[in-house]
Parts: sequence; structure tokens; C-alpha cells
Amino acid sequence: MRFVLALQHAVLNSDLPAPARHLLLSLAVKADWETGAIPTAHTPALSTLSTMTGLSKSTVAEWLDVLQTAGWVKRDRPTKGGNSSRTHYTLLIGVPSVAKPERASRRRAKAPGSPPSGQVRLADTASCPPSGTRAVRLADSSRPPGGHASIKNSPPESSISRDRPTRAAYRVSTGSLRSRSQDASEGSRIPDDFRPTEEMRSWACANTPNVGHVATEAFIDYWKAQPSPRGLKTDWTAAWRNWMRREQVTLELRPGFRGTAVQTVMEARPTLPRPAEEMCRDHRGHRAVTCGLCRAERIAADK
Repeated sequence: MRFVLALQHAVLNSDLPAPARHLLLSLAVKADWETGAIPTAHTPALSTLSTMTGLSKSTVAEWLDVLQTAGWVKRDRPTKGGNSSRTHYTLLIGVPSVAKPERASRRRAKAPGSPPSGQVRLADTASCPPSGTRAVRLADSSRPPGGHASIKNSPPESSISRDRPTRAAYRVSTGSLRSRSQDASEGSRIPDDFRPTEEMRSWACANTPNVGHVATEAFIDYWKAQPSPRGLKTDWTAAWRNWMRREQVTLELRPGFRGTAVQTVMEARPTLPRPAEEMCRDHRGHRAVTCGLCRAERIAADK
């Protein structure tokens, strides 16, 4: 049977604490299976053992001392004049139970409700009120109201509750405002029988020729689905005309539009006729100074 397997069985069947077991099994990963010695190329440092076990370097060093005393680990530390700078480990099978390190035994778990460790600020008995008295911040009379007032100068709770409106009263007041917003003077919802009239169709043929009845159906469905405050209008015919104009503009701005541009077309500015002396006498429509045909003829004549 190989030595490392025997070492693992001995560790698992012993009464060693969990950190000691974890440290021995981590060292066994790097040890030679026959001799239990860790080769020099694989000798771990304290930082490596700390990473492998999850323990701090100081805890690893403490448990290594305990395991060496109990006969589980043999360490050959480098000397000052030696060539090697690493500690050589050889694993052995020691006593089945060991005592905790001295430093670890002094670490006591905190009892529930115990004060935190470290420096504690002592209470200022001269400025603190006696036990059982709640500290109160008095109001500064030199400052304008709005800060924290003291209990002595604050109004009683009964007067505050009388002046402050309740949620039910707020809902009733807002509900009355919402009901008044549905008056005819502030607008109404779209009629259920809203349909374009002949006059509206004539206007659409002249101003939005590329928008069909689908836009009208979308207009009706959109405003029927809106909630009450938003779905109120004073003139639904004017709202329909604005909707149709926007649809026409959207179509005219699309690439490849081949319809009749009505909403985005610009009126042509009248152009003033140029004086006769500025125009070329031989080529109609060209200016005399920049006539390209005359220049081409002169170049041909020079050749």
C-alpha cells in the first residue's frame, strides 16, 4: 500500500481538528506517493498553502508547528548560508489527536450581545441626560421655522390630525375634480358614431390625398382607448384633420415616395429675369461670362 494512501486513511480516522486535516490533505496532494516527501520543485510556500486551504498565513504557520510537534510533518528549514531558500516537507503518521495552537486557543467566540472589539467611546456623563430620559433637540428661536422642533414647542397631535386631510377626503376631492373635467366646456370623448362627412372627405382629397380610410380607423381606435383626462377634445373634426396631416407628412418623408406631396411641398419663389447684356448671344440660357459652350468652341479653334 502506498504511503500517501495510508496517510490519508490515518488522517480521516484520527481526531485531528478540521484545520489540521485540511492542511495535511493539501500537503498530501504535492507529496511523493511512495515516500511522502514533497519534491523541491513542488514545495509550497505559506501563501500557496493559505490559498489551497482558505486559512490565513498565520493560522497555517500555527498548525504546521502543531503538526510537527505531533509527528505528522517534518520540516527542514533553510539555513542562512545554504543554497536552498525553501522549506522541505516530509509527511509522516503521527499521534491521532493534537491540541489546538496556543494563539488559536486564546481566540474566544463572541457571546451574543457582547460589545464590539476595539476601542469604545465612553459616554459623556456631563452632557448626557440621566437614564430613562429621551434626548430632545430644542428649536432655535433665531432661525425661521421649518427645522426639527422640540416636543415642548410642537403642537399637540390632535390639532395636527384635525388640520391634515385624510386619504379618503383627498380621494373624494380629486374624484370631484375628475368628474368636473368631463363637462362639455372642457371637452368630450370621441363619439361612437364618428365618421368622416362629405366635407371632410373633400378636404382630405385636397390636403391628404395619400392617406386612406385606414388612418381614420386608427384615429378612432386610438382615442377610444385613451383614458378620460387624455381622451377629451373640444373639436374632434379639427383633431382628425391634424391626425391626417401628420400621416401625410410621414408618407411624404419616406424614401421612395411617389405620391403627390401636399404637406411638405414648398412654393416656388419667382425668379427675376437676367439683363440681356449678361446673357450669351450665341447660346440661349447661358451667361456670357460663364458660358461653357463658348469656351469649348474657343479651345477647338485654337487646335
